[in-house]
Amino acid sequence: MVRQVVKEQNAELQEKNKEIEKLESQPKWTALPGEFRITYYGMDITSATANGAVPEIGVTIGVDPNVIPYGTIVLINGKEYVAQDTGNYTGNHIDILCESEAAAAQLGTYRTKVYVKRSE
Repeated sequence: MVRQVVKEQNAELQEKNKEIEKLESQPKWTALPGEFRITYYGMDITSATANGAVPEIGVTIGVDPNVIPYGTIVLINGKEYVAQDTGNYTGNHIDILCESEAAAAQLGTYRTKVYVKRSE
């Protein structure tokens, strides 16, 4: 019985060590304070970004550049985006570029933690 418990604990520790190694091998991220309001905007209403980059669906996000500077790599729910655009909003608000305004309406709005990639 004791051997089985020790065996199970060792297996759990090995699994946790694998998770730690995986996290340590990934880029380092820093949580931004507070939660951010996440909304979407459509490719059909934009042709250029505020910083001059070509807008890319699934990459480009609009931000308040006083909160998140242009060019910053941002992690939202496990997906990486690049701060390239802005809009008529301030503070903890991120607008993710998607296919169309119709798609944006379907995706809705939510609040979540946001992380920025640390400079190496």
